[in-house]
Amino acid sequence: MAMVRHAHILSGHSRSASWGLVLLASTTLGCDSILVQDWLHLRDPQPIQHANLPEVHSYGGPVLTSPRVVPIFFDGDPFQSDVERFLSELPRSAYWRATTGEYGVGRLSVESSIVVHDGTPATGEHADIEPWLAAHLDGADPAWPAASPDDINVVFYPQTLADMGTGDLSCTGFSYHSESRGGSVDAGREPSFVFAVVAECPESAGELGLDGVTEGLSHELIEASTDPFWTTNPAYNWLRLDELAWSILIDPTEGGGGYAEVADLCTWEAGPHVAARLVDDFSVERSWSNAAASQNQDPCVPVLDETYFGAAPDLTETVTMKTSKQREYRTNGLSVPLHQSRTVDVRLFSTKARSDFHVSAEEILQNQGDEPTLKFAWDRQTGNDHDFLHLTITRIGDGPIGGSQIRIRAGELHDTTFKHGWMGFIAN
Repeated sequence: MAMVRHAHILSGHSRSASWGLVLLASTTLGCDSILVQDWLHLRDPQPIQHANLPEVHSYGGPVLTSPRVVPIFFDGDPFQSDVERFLSELPRSAYWRATTGEYGVGRLSVESSIVVHDGTPATGEHADIEPWLAAHLDGADPAWPAASPDDINVVFYPQTLADMGTGDLSCTGFSYHSESRGGSVDAGREPSFVFAVVAECPESAGELGLDGVTEGLSHELIEASTDPFWTTNPAYNWLRLDELAWSILIDPTEGGGGYAEVADLCTWEAGPHVAARLVDDFSVERSWSNAAASQNQDPCVPVLDETYFGAAPDLTETVTMKTSKQREYRTNGLSVPLHQSRTVDVRLFSTKARSDFHVSAEEILQNQGDEPTLKFAWDRQTGNDHDFLHLTITRIGDGPIGGSQIRIRAGELHDTTFKHGWMGFIAN
């Protein structure tokens, strides 16, 4: 996810952040000229049993065909040896092929680690990290490898400084990937280098320790490979307009590039389905597969050894999603005016025969502390493949983006947690 807090904040696998703490990038993706016409050539998906899972589309920019990780640690990093062991396992893992191969990304390689002994950037923000990296990539420092356009320079930000420039030096896990035009690599070609930042926090106060580091690292390596130049020549990072409810960040003009990068879409799942121990004994994040989604299978890969099931709401009206800059996007959803109610069909599905499961609905609030804008009532909340449930949605307040994002959750009976999520948009 480009320049936002790590994707765990959107799942049941939360750290110390919440939805309201999503941070936008310092640069923006100018999409005004490619908002509509780029979608016209995309074929409509074939009708299926339930509503269609999204497909992550590319704007046509390059992916990294030979990605090379350059690990950059600061002196005394307690996670360095474990992260290096993880990186040694990653290139030969089935995980890397499963998450990136279908998008044209090639085999991963890893350079020897760089250890920085002084000159730590003030914060982990793009504005501090980017010029600091550019200064080291000018070819004058023999401790740094000769830069390559396929490099992903990964800065592991120290525990004691893991903040995003807010002045709060308490450790807050975050990760992002970005690009820079500021260096001298491959003169005349912009951007000049790709980089990622992964904050390191101890396993305390809601943080995940080493798991948080490897999960954030896996997420950003996937996205830096499938969408390396997200501001200047973006690749896999956007959805069809009628699927915008699945986006992490709504407005492509208001900073950030990770609106629908492939690892982002799997953060709508429950925590155990976002990350799992899939590379030796290391925890990594799963990522979206267009191929699996097109077959109505579990779209998050690698595939887990269990049946994929869920609940898809029939939200097929054309509604308007607005932004804080009053830009408007026409998308699929349901219009529910203030103080009124509407009922929608929810289709249950399962890839294999299984016992009945439980469904629920929740609103994804756009800002920390926001009051709910919707109330939900079900005719029943259990069922199985091919069943239709009925969800009544009542609007009690105006949603902040011309409406409200919702998630329909599916999980086991008599369990307060959930496994799989399906996104929707309810317009004001």
